Amino acid sequence: MMQQAHAVTHAGWEEYYLAQDGAKAWNGVPEDFLLEHLDAILIPGAFKVIDVACGDGRNTFPFLGRGLSITATDLSPAALESFKSRCRMEDIAPPVLLAGDFFNLGLLPQQFHCAICFNAVSHFPSPAAALEHIVALLMPGGRAAFNAFTTHDVAYGEGEEIGKNQFSYKDTLFTFMDEHEVKALLPEGVKVLHSETRRWREPPHGAFRTAPHTHEASFFIVERT
Repeated sequence: MMQQAHAVTHAGWEEYYLAQDGAKAWNGVPEDFLLEHLDAILIPGAFKVIDVACGDGRNTFPFLGRGLSITATDLSPAALESFKSRCRMEDIAPPVLLAGDFFNLGLLPQQFHCAICFNAVSHFPSPAAALEHIVALLMPGGRAAFNAFTTHDVAYGEGEEIGKNQFSYKDTLFTFMDEHEVKALLPEGVKVLHSETRRWREPPHGAFRTAPHTHEASFFIVERT
């Protein structure tokens, strides 16, 4: 967790999802990168999938209805309630939903064939620890796809600076890293299969970000060897 001196509780995410009142957060659209590379992420025979920091499930939905065993986790109970509501409205069986601290959910090492974590690695107090834990959940040969915001992202510099390229914004945490910095954080036993940096435009996100804006992040597909 963050040092107490900074008083970052991450409660901003719960507040954001509560304010959506069931509406689709982040516009409900999956990441383009995920849709473009879904076949590369889901290795042949992949059955067990985890979406880490899934929010209201926009990036989990491409996996639903495929006969997979899916687990989705998030710090925000309100986000997962919204996820369940969307599944009911679309008449789709929800995955296993786990609310709470990702490091303390009782997940087993080498439990999954595939892991995704989009727009969330940058929000962990330690991105390196998050990546290490994600990789530890993968079976040998399993793959993970994730991204991390760069220093050219719209949110860079917003809020209170509490560390190198790290800011507390609306009781959430952002750490900004360039592509080579993310690669340096990867644990041993990981092979980078694909990496690239992308920029994209998004519409407003309620009170969290009130105007159209541009994001930039580095995207990765890695494999546990």
